[in-house]
Amino acid sequence: MPNINVRVSEAEKAELEVRSEGNVSAYVRQQLFGQDRTLETILHRLEDIADDLEDKHTGAEARHERPDAIAARDMMPMLAELLLMMRRTVKPDTCKMAQSEIARVGMQVWESGNPLE
Repeated sequence: MPNINVRVSEAEKAELEVRSEGNVSAYVRQQLFGQDRTLETILHRLEDIADDLEDKHTGAEARHERPDAIAARDMMPMLAELLLMMRRTVKPDTCKMAQSEIARVGMQVWESGNPLE
């Protein structure tokens, strides 16, 4: 199997060793060519949270009570603020990588010039 050499700083090397739990080659191969299920896991968890919030909100309305949980619409300002902070702090390559992952799972990539649907 051919070798590929990559130059990294001492700090990056140390981080790779920690993240890889000692097997840097396997970790790099997994990151480059493996199926990263992180996004799917996050999306599934967000759907569960949204369902829980909706159930609590609907159930409380049926009993004429205020829900204990924050309604999904009440979370939009916080989510928009987080998105804007992330967009302003991440490197363009990181943003492109995230957008590629969104497209890979079949979701529409949001672009800052387009209104949210």
